[in-house]
Amino acid sequence: MVNPHHPRYGSSPTPARTTDPDTSHAAADSVDPTDAWDVKQWILFLLYSRPDTHESTLLRYRGMRVAKPDMPDVSDSGFRTRCSELVKAGRVRDSGKRKPLRSGRNAIVWEIVRDPHL
Repeated sequence: MVNPHHPRYGSSPTPARTTDPDTSHAAADSVDPTDAWDVKQWILFLLYSRPDTHESTLLRYRGMRVAKPDMPDVSDSGFRTRCSELVKAGRVRDSGKRKPLRSGRNAIVWEIVRDPHL
């Protein structure tokens, strides 16, 4: 059994706000912590290879899933949550750059935080 409180998952692998409806809590409880961890690793891989917006990174993730169907499926919201968890953990940050989305609005370009000791 996977321990969801293991350090690789953070303190809460699938958080839901106390103000969220019961469906959000049920969805959070249904997330496999191993899948959540795997999605985070893929996000880090994608941002390591090319810093990008959330929208573009999700599109790249979904493109990779076509060739690698064993990658976990993830909703837009779930992907955003995994990205947010990586930001809170200090693994991903705002690069200071902006890039237009398909809508024409500017979005943050995210980048990984590189270990200065490596």
